[in-house]
Amino acid sequence: MKIFILTLLLFSTTAVLPQSLKGMIDTAVSQESQGTQDAYYQKSKWNDGLAEYLIEHSNADISITGYQYLLPTYTNIFVHSELEEKWSSQDMVNDINRMIKLDQLSPFGLSIAIAICNEHFEITKSHCDIDLIIRKQNELEPDNAYIYLYPIQKSVKENDLKELKYLLKQMAKTKYIEIYNYTHENLDSNIDDYYQTHPFGSDFIKYGKNELNNLKGFSDQKKQEILDDIETYLLYDEKISFQLAIEFPPFKQLVDTCKGTLSYQESCLSIANILMHNKDIISVLIGHAIKTDILKKTNQEKYLVAEAAHQKYRKAYECLSAINLLANSDEHFNLELYEIISKEQRNNGSLAFLTKQTKLYYLKELKLGNTQIMNPKDCFGN
Repeated sequence: MKIFILTLLLFSTTAVLPQSLKGMIDTAVSQESQGTQDAYYQKSKWNDGLAEYLIEHSNADISITGYQYLLPTYTNIFVHSELEEKWSSQDMVNDINRMIKLDQLSPFGLSIAIAICNEHFEITKSHCDIDLIIRKQNELEPDNAYIYLYPIQKSVKENDLKELKYLLKQMAKTKYIEIYNYTHENLDSNIDDYYQTHPFGSDFIKYGKNELNNLKGFSDQKKQEILDDIETYLLYDEKISFQLAIEFPPFKQLVDTCKGTLSYQESCLSIANILMHNKDIISVLIGHAIKTDILKKTNQEKYLVAEAAHQKYRKAYECLSAINLLANSDEHFNLELYEIISKEQRNNGSLAFLTKQTKLYYLKELKLGNTQIMNPKDCFGN
């Protein structure tokens, strides 16, 4: 749920994962021209190769990112056509379990592992060692509130109220939350390395050029810039796709529980305060929402103070977003900007990322003589 990443995807069209990915491609391209079909298959084979390249990486965190790349959220019209025949879901799960048992995954890698096993491999979920993942997360980051989100989701689904109460109390004792909603710091360089020996096929490049001509929003100058370096921009689009496809962890069960059951209010208020001091925008807003909902029902005086803080944060976020929306597509589809803001989000979180992106646009507009542009500092008030 990257509602604050204001970049433009060139050619992405998500689809539901069917039983036969190859069959999906055949159906999708059956009405297309031969040139377009060739482009689809070329990109499909390139995706297969990238997935294998990442999975075979010596760094387990990169390796499990390769498995993440095979998931439905990453699958578009250029779906993986051959890997489904080469590997079964159980092969993938076995390899993931092996990495976990050998302590090869960092907290970042474990966050991917639990998302893969819990959200996507439904038919093999029982073979994924989710309990082991959770134990490893507890060992590595006992003070990270994030490690309780999936167990809470499970306890709510199973209506295990005793376990739910225990988990909320434990989560309330944590000190921070890190949700890993970003890509690995070395992923882009690994994609670049793969591309050095596996460039896009000529049919796919031709398809990309044709699609660019149909897009609205770019100036003629920007379109020409992209056309002159189309392979770089197609690869750039691939990297953006990785970032945008990351799913947000399961907060819904936590929010519904805290808002719906006042008997948990002590734990939930503590959890809300933890979320509110996070560097991620959505987590902070969720924390504010939980806190204000509980206080509205229990303490009107504290509620008014909490709601004022909630609105101040929300207005700052909306203000930054509004300034960013003034920029045209040329500004957002920018290689230099991507490198800067990707690093900022990974290191300092989404609010810092959005603030920096807005500041860069603001400074550029000032140089162009636009003295009417709002200073992003003013979004935060006093």
